[in-house]
Amino acid sequence: MLPLFLLSCQMTTLMTAGRSHPDLEGSSEAKGLASEAIIQRDENGIAYIRAKSESDAAFALGYVHAQDRLFQMDLLRSLAWGHMTELTLDESLADYDVFMGGLDLRAKAAEAIAAMDPQTRFELAAYTAGVNAGIEAGKVPPLEHRLLKHRRVKPWEPVDCMAVVYLNSWSLAGNPNFELFALLQRSKLDKKDLDALSRLNPDDPKTDPYWAALQKTSIGELTAPFERFMALLGGRSEPAASNNWVIGPERSADGSPILANDPHLARTVPSTWYVAELKAGELHTAGATLPGFPWVLSGHNESLAWGMTNVMADYVDLVMLEREGADGYWLEGELKTLEKKTIEVNWGEEGKHTGEVLLTEVGPIITEVGGTHVVALRWHALELVDRSADYMRSLNYSATVEDALAIESPSSIIALNMVLADTEGDFAWQAVGTVPVRRAHTGRVPYPGSSEHHGWDGWLELPLPGEHAPERGYVATANNRPPVMEDRASPEQLSCRYAPNWRHKRIQQLIEAQEKHDLGTVGAMQMDDLDLHFLSHKEHLEKLTLQSADGQEAHRLLADWNGHATVADEGPTVWAEFQKQVLRLALEERLGRAGLNEAYQTISPGSTPLDTQGGLEHFFEDPDSALRSALLEAHKSLVALYGEETSAWKWGDVHPLIFSHPFGVSLMEAGEVEWGGTSQTVSPGGFSWSTSYETNWIASLRIITPLSDVGKAEVVHPPGQSGNVGSDHYQDLLRRWAKGRRVPLWFHDEDVQRNAVATLTLSP
Repeated sequence: MLPLFLLSCQMTTLMTAGRSHPDLEGSSEAKGLASEAIIQRDENGIAYIRAKSESDAAFALGYVHAQDRLFQMDLLRSLAWGHMTELTLDESLADYDVFMGGLDLRAKAAEAIAAMDPQTRFELAAYTAGVNAGIEAGKVPPLEHRLLKHRRVKPWEPVDCMAVVYLNSWSLAGNPNFELFALLQRSKLDKKDLDALSRLNPDDPKTDPYWAALQKTSIGELTAPFERFMALLGGRSEPAASNNWVIGPERSADGSPILANDPHLARTVPSTWYVAELKAGELHTAGATLPGFPWVLSGHNESLAWGMTNVMADYVDLVMLEREGADGYWLEGELKTLEKKTIEVNWGEEGKHTGEVLLTEVGPIITEVGGTHVVALRWHALELVDRSADYMRSLNYSATVEDALAIESPSSIIALNMVLADTEGDFAWQAVGTVPVRRAHTGRVPYPGSSEHHGWDGWLELPLPGEHAPERGYVATANNRPPVMEDRASPEQLSCRYAPNWRHKRIQQLIEAQEKHDLGTVGAMQMDDLDLHFLSHKEHLEKLTLQSADGQEAHRLLADWNGHATVADEGPTVWAEFQKQVLRLALEERLGRAGLNEAYQTISPGSTPLDTQGGLEHFFEDPDSALRSALLEAHKSLVALYGEETSAWKWGDVHPLIFSHPFGVSLMEAGEVEWGGTSQTVSPGGFSWSTSYETNWIASLRIITPLSDVGKAEVVHPPGQSGNVGSDHYQDLLRRWAKGRRVPLWFHDEDVQRNAVATLTLSP
């Protein structure tokens, strides 16, 4: 949000938004460029880069990122390095900066850069020089910087390119939110309660037997810096999700594979992604990039396409540590001493805040020192030297699926399901990333780190799950629990918490329902809104008999709903509220109102006692009576929220998608649309019970690549390519995205030239 003292002058500055728009045509000298580079943009603002060397192409990508996304990049590095107070001039963020200062991710990023392959480091340096050239070329700083009274933007450094890697590693972690929920509610939830809340699959590990002992431990409240960290970096919601799949050549209408990818992330302004095409030397790639990072993460080159989803790997643990004296603690049977780290936060001319973080050998303390124990946050990113940049660069240069599968798996703090396809007809799915080996605990709940029997024993060395051209003719992932595979890591070694299987199952249904697929059918799959989760419960719900008129009305709306979560249906609204009421009836008496609110932040639709192993039977003596009560309570709640007339309960009305700017200024919004889908549909429309039903979780990108001609790839991402308020490309893709349309991602030289509407030539 914009600091209050700046609100009074925002209108004048907003009226001059155009002053910050970059020059997209003509020529410009660029310090650090070796040879001429040409940047062209099409009618959708997509950037097409032609250069003589790969490093100059990286330079030009950095330049266009700075032109279109500079404030976003500055915000991301400030989030990662703990400079938010300095950027926003908001003193309330000082505690966040203290916690991030304790993590010192910037120092870890410097280690990562020092360990990179020399060519990776060289391209990173070229990209950095391009960002700085783009900053220098700007007439005035971005609008957001001007609203915050910053006259200039600090130069970019190579280490800043790693900011998005660390932020994404945290956001993709599979289980810390549930661990924290269990920790906070430990006195009220026994082992059976936790199992009934968290085990979606009969093969999922049960809550660790030591839980009863941990329930009795005495710890202090969460520290203010850690609370601020959790509030700013995603709260307690489920980790980022996604879909990807490859239609193999035998199922494709043209006899070549088709690769589709749609990463599911929180709605953002501007878009998480920036689409670009680059051609130079041995490099020719196109697809989605992350502003601040110089390689294509989802896209293709001349012969290989790739896309990713979250593995849901669990690489974050909370560690319960027994205290000894004022500053001692026991770790794996040995007495250690807490390290006190003082963090100084400065902003403005006189703003200053000093805070303290206590550190252990496994991570920062997140609870106040008091009681018999403290709790530490253990995140593998604090122990690994990350090499994910090497992997992504190698992938961009790989020619075949075999080449991609042969990439040496470096240590990586991000775990991804990569799907691959090439122009020779080959295709595969392979999980990549680094996961800790847990000695004697599942990762489901905090572990007793003082015992020598518990801890991490290095990193998993078994190959991660994957498939190479399976006989069924396709591969697909949707954050689901992977199958058990011989000589590969087991699902339990990777995580104890996967996404419900409904999206994955629906993708399989859609692929197998049609003999042959093309771009049209694949695009329709990405927009599919059938909620198999609801349909799995519908028959049982229909058999319930309700006596009250209110309950009967809610019952009728669910019985009449066909499971397609469209904007015109009331059924999705009733279904969402019904699930919430089931959760409330199960937990409110146990946890109280505050604890229930924690549950609303942590547990998502599809993961309630309706869906877990024995959840209903555990929490309710008469499950059907509880379901009848939940239907009645859902009706009462919806009447209170939206009125008696059920036509006001249409999903599109109560579930809008609003692209609000981080500053919360209405004039900086990037559009609003009615939106359908649920958290369990292939085309998602996620929300949090802790707020409202407003959509906050979407397909942040849709990209489809036919390997018969990669030049016919199509892409769309909301709200648009530009992060500059008032730009023609600030929100121009939103309506097309909402309607399931995509735009061309040109690749062949003749197509790029024919469709260019602006050309900028950079000279050394």
